[in-house]
Amino acid sequence: MHVFVYSADAGGWYPALQETDPQGFTYFGASVTAADLTHDGRPELVAAFHFQGSGSILAYDIVTWSGTGAPIVAAHPNELSHGSAVVSESGVDEYSAQYPHGEPNCCPPYYRHRRISFDGLVFRAVVVGNVDPNAVPPSNV
Repeated sequence: MHVFVYSADAGGWYPALQETDPQGFTYFGASVTAADLTHDGRPELVAAFHFQGSGSILAYDIVTWSGTGAPIVAAHPNELSHGSAVVSESGVDEYSAQYPHGEPNCCPPYYRHRRISFDGLVFRAVVVGNVDPNAVPPSNV
C-alpha cells in the first residue's frame, strides 16, 4: 500500500508513505477509505489491512496532511481481533472481539465498541460500550 504525493519540485508523483508485504505473508485485504475526519474540508485517509491468521486481526492508520501537504500517520489505534471498522465523517466506529474468560477464538461473548474521533487537536478513543456479536456492523474499510 502506497500514498503518493505530487511535487512539481521533485518532477512528479513520489511515494510519501508505504507499507509493503510483497510475499503476502503478513497482510491481506488492504484498503483505503477517505473521509473528512478533522472537518477541515480535506479528506483524511483510513488505510486498513488484515493480518494473516485465525484471529482476523484488523489494523488501520488514519493519515492526515502536514502543513507542507505531506501525508502523516496521525493515529494508529490498537489492532482489532475479529475486527470491524466503520468510517464516517464523524469518526471511526471500531469493534473488537473480547474474551474475558478465555473463550475459544471462534466465540467471543461480546465486542468492544470504541469511537475514534478528532477533538480539534488530536484523535481520541472513547469506549462506547459492549455489543452482541450478532449486532456488529460490517466493516467499510
